[in-house]
Amino acid sequence: MINKIYILFICIITVPFSLNGQTNSDVIDKMNNVKLNESFIFGEGFHLKKDVAHECAISEILSYAIELRFENGNDERLLPSDIQPIVKQLIHFDGNQYNVFLYVDRELIMSMSGHIESPQILSNAESISEPNELVVQDKAQNSQMSKGTSLEERFTPLPNDVLNSLCNQDNWAEIKGFLSTYKNQGRIRETGFCTNISEIPVDAYRILIDDKYGILSILAPKGSDNGINLKTNQTDKESNYPNCKVIVWFK
Repeated sequence: MINKIYILFICIITVPFSLNGQTNSDVIDKMNNVKLNESFIFGEGFHLKKDVAHECAISEILSYAIELRFENGNDERLLPSDIQPIVKQLIHFDGNQYNVFLYVDRELIMSMSGHIESPQILSNAESISEPNELVVQDKAQNSQMSKGTSLEERFTPLPNDVLNSLCNQDNWAEIKGFLSTYKNQGRIRETGFCTNISEIPVDAYRILIDDKYGILSILAPKGSDNGINLKTNQTDKESNYPNCKVIVWFK
C-alpha cells in the first residue's frame, strides 16, 4: 500500500504544471494561439521574479495599446490601472524564470475611454519646471532629491551597447522590440509613454517620435550631458522638434 502511494506521489509531482493548474505545454499552446489571433493584443515579460515579469508584460501591452489607438486617431492616454482589470493572464514557469503573458480583446482596447493630455507636448517647453515628485521614484528617493541631490549623483548611464542599438533604429516599429528585450533582461529598468514633457523623469532618456512613427531624436537625460542628442552627439532639445507627437522615455 505504501509503495502504491509513493508511486502515485512521484507521478503527480513529475507532471509539469503551470501556476494556473494547466500543464506547461497547454499554457504555451494557448499563448501561441493568442499571438496568432488578430482579435487580441498581448504583452509578455520574462524574469526570475513573477511580479517583475508581470510589470514588464503590463508595460509592453500598454505601449502597444497606446500605439494602436494613436494610429487610429485616438490620442487619449491609457494608464496601467485602466487595463489591469480587463487583461487575461497566463503564467509559465520553466524552473528558472517566469513568463507572464497578458492579453486583451483588441476592440475593447480601441473603444475604452482614456485620459486627455493637456497641455501640448512642446507648449512653453523651456519654461516647464521639473515635477516636484518623479513619476517612478519612491518616497524615500523623492525625499533625498528634495534635499539637493544632484542629477549626476542619482543618474546611472545605460550601457553603450544598449544605447548604440537603440540609436541605430529609425522608426518605432524597429526600436520597440529592443526596448522590450532590454527591459525583460533587466538592462533597462523602466519605460513610459507621454505627450507632456513635465511627466518625464529627469533621469530618463527620451525618444522623440513623429506622427509617422519615425525617430526624430534620442536625448540624454535632462541636464546629464547638456542636452546631447545621442544619434548625432550634438546639443539638442525637445523644442527643436515641433513635429514631435509622442515621447517614449526609458532608464
